[in-house]
Amino acid sequence: MANQIQKYAVLVTILSVLTHLIFLVFSIICSGNRSLISNNTLLEIGKIAITAVVLLIVAIPEGLSLSISLAMALSISNLKNDEILIKNIQSVQTCAMLHDICVSKTGTLTKGKLAVAKYHMTDRDELIENDHVQEPDYFASKLDISQELKEVIVENIVYNTDVRIEICEAEHKFKPSGQPLEVGLIQFLFDNRENVNDMFINRNRSSPKIVQFPFDQFLKRKVVVR
Repeated sequence: MANQIQKYAVLVTILSVLTHLIFLVFSIICSGNRSLISNNTLLEIGKIAITAVVLLIVAIPEGLSLSISLAMALSISNLKNDEILIKNIQSVQTCAMLHDICVSKTGTLTKGKLAVAKYHMTDRDELIENDHVQEPDYFASKLDISQELKEVIVENIVYNTDVRIEICEAEHKFKPSGQPLEVGLIQFLFDNRENVNDMFINRNRSSPKIVQFPFDQFLKRKVVVR
């Protein structure tokens, strides 16, 4: 952050000097009867230099707080590019410089990108691995359960989420947006080639939401009445 403030200070000084030099050249050109090298020109340069120093003395203390705020904002923007989220901007100024970040079990840093890793079906004892990279459509194409049960599972996911389907301009495709857990479930349906957009349209037309209870830690469930 200190390096950025120094860069801004040097940049402002250079811009100030160039501005005053341009002002001096234009004043000489517009006067018409003054040569570029003369006593009057030297006096004018002296006046402009004094004015520039006075302006810097006045402006630097006033703009120091603004430059610090800008430097901290840009520093946080650089951290964001490294996928590091700073909740309190003042903490950057307090820490000054960080090399390593250590967190406890309760302070684990995550990206909030969830995906279905395993699922348990009907009366089977084993957990089914969901390889969403190598074989993302295993549920739809290879899982040995009845089609009716698959439709019930898909319907339950669709009817119990508040996910929005938005267009991702970078990847040129539809992607779910909302709570990470529900996004992971809807992405599971996308991976299994389900027509989620039409399902959401039919759901909103035929079964408008009547009431919804948020996720309860004691019951371990969320309730939606349609």
